[in-house]
Formats: sequence, structure tokens, C-alpha cells
Amino acid sequence: MIIQLKFQVLFLGFLFLFTGIQAQKEGETPGINDFVVVDEEPQVLNLREVQEMIGYPAEAVNENIQGYVVVRTLVDEEGKYMQHKVLRSVSPILTSAVETHIHKLRFTPALVGGDVLKFWVNVPFNFRLTDTTSADTRIRQVITSLDEKLKESPNDYEAYLQRGLQYKELGEFEKSRQDIDKSLAVNPQKNKKKGDNYIYLYYAQLSKGKVYNLEKKWTEARDILHQAIATAAEVKNRDSVFLTTIPNAYLERGIAYANLKETHKAYKDFDYVIANDEESKCFALAFKYDLSIRQKDYPAILSCLEELLICEPDNELSIFFNRGYYKILSGQYENALPDFEMVLDKSASPLIRIAANNQMAKAYMKMGKFEEAKAKIDEASNINVLHPQPLFYRGLLLLEQGDKEGACKQFQNALNFGLEGDDKDEAEKLVGESCR
Repeated sequence: MIIQLKFQVLFLGFLFLFTGIQAQKEGETPGINDFVVVDEEPQVLNLREVQEMIGYPAEAVNENIQGYVVVRTLVDEEGKYMQHKVLRSVSPILTSAVETHIHKLRFTPALVGGDVLKFWVNVPFNFRLTDTTSADTRIRQVITSLDEKLKESPNDYEAYLQRGLQYKELGEFEKSRQDIDKSLAVNPQKNKKKGDNYIYLYYAQLSKGKVYNLEKKWTEARDILHQAIATAAEVKNRDSVFLTTIPNAYLERGIAYANLKETHKAYKDFDYVIANDEESKCFALAFKYDLSIRQKDYPAILSCLEELLICEPDNELSIFFNRGYYKILSGQYENALPDFEMVLDKSASPLIRIAANNQMAKAYMKMGKFEEAKAKIDEASNINVLHPQPLFYRGLLLLEQGDKEGACKQFQNALNFGLEGDDKDEAEKLVGESCR
């Protein structure tokens, strides 16, 4: 069921926050918090156009995200955007939408005594939802607006790209790629060291790579993203918006590499993102973690889990448990124990406590500490005497101690009580090998 929503981005009047007062010399760039007295402050000339480009991200609408993104923008003597800093935002989704287009704002320049000068202004964007129009409807409205624009300017490579991105949001990937291809085709691809056209060549290549990844066309995604990264390296006039997109290109290419089983290259791309982009670091860690599990690369798994503790503090129980589990698999039996002790200290869940005690028993068994292992199995069994997992681990302990008959009874009881997952597979294998 689609929640019906109406949304709009409200561009409010400028707000100014300053600390300190100074006289600004001609051509001088003020500090971001300098208070510069002017006769006339910059005014935005193309709000409606930029508003249509920003729109309201479908993901934000579907998650009911609304509120302010406040961006402090430096305007040059010609009224052009120079750089910006996000001062406040309610969501990275809204931040990304604003930052993608903030550089397209055009202003009247600041004036003092008839002279123009550079000037910092705060531009607040208010994203607000009301219950009348769906996200898809709003996207269709943006597409209609871009249709009209392309009728007037059929070689507008930027408009083709923007329409392609809107189709991507709707999941209409073939139409999205067609528009991105048109953007690439009509882009003059000149002045690669200056001007927007070469930068938009890069944006189009990056966007096409994202679409291919969504379609699970990994080879095509890898190839076009490789082109995008090469194009980015050629661009000399790099603004802050452009720079923030580069780690995303590496992340998307890493995803393609991972699905093509080009593991080393995927690791390299994910590591680039982890090292260079705080905002995307946790996403890259999650992808690297999944890849390292598939590869049974235990050092990489443990390294990712260490950093994921910082990224996902609300998920620390799961991370501690998984870290202990993979420490056992990598032979770090003694080091695994504190992780499970942490789980037992923080969790009141019977199932989690049973699993943690059983894993500790397994670690003790690997170290030859059978009394400690038995104590942990007993602790797990006391939580729920009918749970099959302690029966299975008691069977493992008996098998380690040479009591094959007793072990087989425990394995069979565990299976009869509904043992599941990897433990079930191992119990069935042991019953087949040892109990006939």
C-alpha cells in the first residue's frame, strides 16, 4: 500500500550567523564566520529551477523524513557559488539531495559602496510532508517539467541526466539508462579541465553504474564505473559537491567487483571509501564484512566487526556475539571468551544466553578445558532444559572425552528436540559417522 503524501521544499529567507567584525578588502575571501558589513546582501535568482532539481527524495518520503538542511554558501563577486558547508541536517538523505544541486544556485552579488565582494550566506531548505500526494506522483511531476525543458533544449545533457535519475527513483531502469545514454551522447565532452560539461560526463557515468548495479548487471556496472573514476581524475576544477561523490563511485564499483568475485579489487575499493569518507564508511564496512564472510577471510571479518562497533553502537550485542564466533573459527579461543561474557552481561534474552554459553563451551573444549566447558553447557541447559542446543554441545563434549555412546544419545536427543541450522547438519553428520 502506498502512503499518499504531498511534499514541497520551502526555501526560506537567508539567515546570517556571524562571529567577529572585519573590513573586507577587495578580492579577499572572508572566513566562514567573519561578519562583513554590506549594503546589499546576495539574493537567489533561480530558486524555482533548483527546487525542481532537488525535489523530495523518494526514500525520505517513504521514511517520513522531514525538517531542515541549513547550508552555508560562499558567493563570489559575480554571484556564483564557490563552496559550502552543511551546518545542520535532519537526515543524510536530504543532505545528499541538497548537496547534489546547491552549486547550481545563482545570486546577485553582495554590494558595499558600489563594489562587489565575496560573501557567506546561510541557505535553509525546509523539507515538509503533508498527506495528499505520493512520492511517485511528485517524481512524475518533476519528469513532466524536464520533458518540457527538453522540448525547448533537446541537447540539454544535464536535463537528460536529471530525468534519468528520476526514472531510477521509480525503478524504471531501462528508461533511466536511455536518458543517461542521451546525456552522454549530447554532452560535448570538451574543456575537461574546466566547466560543468565534463563534470556532468562523470555524473552520468556514475549514475549509469548505479543503475546497472540495481539491475545486477555487474560487468556493465564495473566497466562504466571504471570510466567514471578515470573521468573524475581528469577534472581539475573540483568543488566540494564533486569531491563528495568520488567515494560513492568507489563504493559502487566495489559492489560490482564483489559480485563478480574480484575480491581483491572489491576490498581495495571498500578500503578507499573507509579511509576517505566518514559518511559512507559504515556502508563500505558492511559490504566488506559480507564479502569477507563469503570468502571466509577471518582477519578481514574481525577487522570489520571492530570498526562496526563504532558504526552501529545499537547493534553491539550482535557484533560482540559474531566477533566471538569468528574468533573461535579463526582459532582465537581464549580471545573469544570476553566477547561472549559481554553478551551474557548485557542480554537478558534466554535464547541469546543459551547460544553464548554454548559458544563459550566450544571455546573451552578447543582449549582442552573440559570442566569449564561442562559448566557452561550446564548453565545453558538450566536456562531451558528442553532446548536442543545444549544437548548437542554436551554430545560434542562427550565425544571429545571419548564417550561415543553417550555422545550419540545426546546428538539423537538434540535432533529429536528440533535442532536447527549448522548444528543440525553437524549432528546428522556425526550420527552418520560415529553412531552406527
